[in-house]
Parts: sequence; structure tokens; C-alpha cells
Amino acid sequence: MILANLMQTAYNIVDTYWVGRLGKEAIAAISLSFPIIFLIISFGAGLTIAGTVMIAQFTGMQDQDNVDLTAGQTVILLINVSIIITIVGLTTSGPLLNLMGAAPDVASRAAIYLRILFGGSIFIFMFFVFQSILRGWGDTKTPMWVMLGSVIANMILDPFFIMGIGPFPKLGIAGAAWATLISRGISAIIGMWILFSGQKVLHIRLHHLKPDWKMQWQLIKLGVPASIEQSIRALGITALIFIVTSLGTTAVAAYGIGARIFSFVIIPAMALSMATSTALGQNFGAGQIERAEKAAWIGAGTGFGALSIIGIVFFFFATPISAIFIKESPEVVRMSSEFLRTMSLTFGFLGLQIILNGGFRGAGRTTTAMVMAFISFWMARIPLAYLFAKVLGWGPRGIWWAFPLSIVLSSVVTTGWFIYGKWKTAKPDAAKRIQERIISETVAEEGAAD
Repeated sequence: MILANLMQTAYNIVDTYWVGRLGKEAIAAISLSFPIIFLIISFGAGLTIAGTVMIAQFTGMQDQDNVDLTAGQTVILLINVSIIITIVGLTTSGPLLNLMGAAPDVASRAAIYLRILFGGSIFIFMFFVFQSILRGWGDTKTPMWVMLGSVIANMILDPFFIMGIGPFPKLGIAGAAWATLISRGISAIIGMWILFSGQKVLHIRLHHLKPDWKMQWQLIKLGVPASIEQSIRALGITALIFIVTSLGTTAVAAYGIGARIFSFVIIPAMALSMATSTALGQNFGAGQIERAEKAAWIGAGTGFGALSIIGIVFFFFATPISAIFIKESPEVVRMSSEFLRTMSLTFGFLGLQIILNGGFRGAGRTTTAMVMAFISFWMARIPLAYLFAKVLGWGPRGIWWAFPLSIVLSSVVTTGWFIYGKWKTAKPDAAKRIQERIISETVAEEGAAD
């Protein structure tokens, strides 16, 4: 999972590297685009978390039929959601860019980038579905290999499409979007083929795609809080962008570079969070509550230690790391390296929070994870950023300091909630109800046939 997430972030890192060759306005355009993409796509992507949780719990119950059915229903649900997301993204991204108050040349480039990505969002969603289904079942290697092929394709296409090497036209920021979309499309097609071809024990067949409304409802009940959680995070990032854009293009570019590096750094925590969701969910479904809790604490301790070490490294090498992306602007390098140093020593606390939230999701407590996200962003990071940057007049430095303070605060709250919460007394109700309902329907059908 760590390797797969590293590859996922490689899309952003590679795009940022090549777009950085076009100047700070282009970097600012991608930085401006990211929270809008994350905001709109994250709501649909949150529904895949429900598929992961239910598949993990059915796997723990050793109920392969319902694993396959859940996988098929997740695919159908996300196809419909991706169509809605495409329409919403194409119609709202322009007005959102205008609301952010970016410079006209930056906003126009961002609009081009967004239109291309939202036009092909179904490919992005189908790979999310493929990953979440196999992750819940316990296979993390296959998505990693598929992602590797996709990242290699993106790395090859980026310079040709962005810079116009050889016979290719120089598309600039649009080229980054097309390279990403094509490479993700390849991975989505391969992923769906694996799920439907019977290459795995998990095998989606055509009858699994017939809408099962009760199953769909359970997916929505679990998935909507997860979607809201993702949207809360995305809205928080968007709100920060509103504050950052008021501080100038240099601050936006510095924040964009710092945020991309930040997303790269937390990959081990995100991977351990997903692994914790799967391990806790499977043990939860099997009724092994103590083992489920042990998995969460092992993941949290590992994440805290690993990210603390990474934070120390980034503290001492913040400047050369930032310079990789935009050597032509020393001020942007100085500002983004200051951002990294300010928050790097709290990376371990961030890992603790992210991984324990994965434990809540594995137990089906997606609402709890949603509340944790609200506390982290809207009760801590956003108010602190506005207070420091605007009210106290610290400028960009106020944004930087809002990160470590909010990370430590939300980590303490999440850990306390996990220790004293009621998640251990819950039951895998959604999976149990579906299992019991399908068994009773099967018995009724057999009785009618007799």
C-alpha cells in the first residue's frame, strides 16, 4: 500500500516538476486546481470506503458470495456517481476559480486543466473502485502493479505533452491533464478487466451488477459520512487556498509546492490507515475484537515512529527539497522550505491521527472519522490560519504555523476518542443484516421451488 500510494502521489510530483518549468503562474494554476478536484471527486471517492469496509467484514465472515455482490454493487454505484461528478465539476469549477480571487492568467490556466480532468473523471473513479475492492478483500499487490504501469505511462507522456517534444505540440498545463487522464484510463481498464475476468477468487459477474437496493442503501449509509469526511478535508484545503491567494502568487506557489511535498510525506500514514481499516474490518467481521484493536495500535505506533523520522529529515533538508520544483524563483523556494520546516516535526502526530481514523472506518464508524476531520480542519486549522495570517498580520508564516498546531490538537482528540470510545462494543451491523437478508431470501426461494 505504501508503494501504491507513493505511485499515486508520483502523478502530482511529476506533473509539478514539469509544469514548474513553465513558471510560477503555471505552478500556481495547478495549486489552485488541486483543492477543487479534491473537493468534487472526494465526495464520490468516499463511497469506495464503504465498499472496502463491507468487503473486509464479509471476508472476515468467510462469505465470498457477498464479497462478490458488494464489489459489483460498488462498481454500479460509482459509475452513476462519476457521471454526476463530471456534470457538477464542469459546471462549477469556473465559478469556484473566480471566487478564489486568483490572477486572471492563473485562473484561465487552471480552468483548462480542470475541464480536461473532470471530462474523464469516470476513469479516475473506476481505478478508485478497483483499489478499494481488492484492498477490502486483502489484495494490495495487484493494485500496486497496475499503478506502477500507470505512473510509468504518465512519466513518459508528461514531457511530450507539456513541453512539446518531437512531433507533439506544446500543450503546457493542458498537457499535464491529458497525460494524467490517459495514464489513469489505462489503469482503470486493466483494473476492471481483472475484477470481471475471474483472475482472482474475487470475481464480479453480470448478475452482481443488477441493482440490489438494500445493498446500495447500506453502501450509501456507510459511504456518505466517509464522503462528507473527504469533502470536509477538501473544503478545508479550499478555504486555506482562499486565505493564501489573498497573500499573492508567490505565496500560492510556495504553498502548492509545500502541500504537494506534504501529501508525499504522509503516504506511509495513509497506507497504514488503509491497512488498519482492512485488518480491523476483517477481524471485526470475524468477532476478534481484541485482535482488531491490537492491529490499530500496531499501525498507529509504526506510523508515529516512521513519520517522526521523516519529519526530522525534512527539517534539515527543506531547502534543497523545495528547490527541486522551481529553481528559477528563490523567494518561492525560501517560502516553501520555511513551510516544510515549520510543520515537519509534527509529522508523527499526523500519522497517529490518520491511522486511528482508519481504525474507526474499519469498524464501520465512518461518522466518527467524519467528526475527527471536522475538528481537525474547521475547529483548528482554518481558524488558526485566519487568525495568524490575517488578524495578527503574520502573512504566509501564519498559514505555516496553523499546520503543526492543528495536527497536534486533532491527534490528541483522535487518540482519546479511540481509547475511550464505544467502537469496540459495536457489531458489523450492515454486513450482518445483508447476510441474514440474503440467506432468508435464498431459503424462501428454495422453499417456493420445492
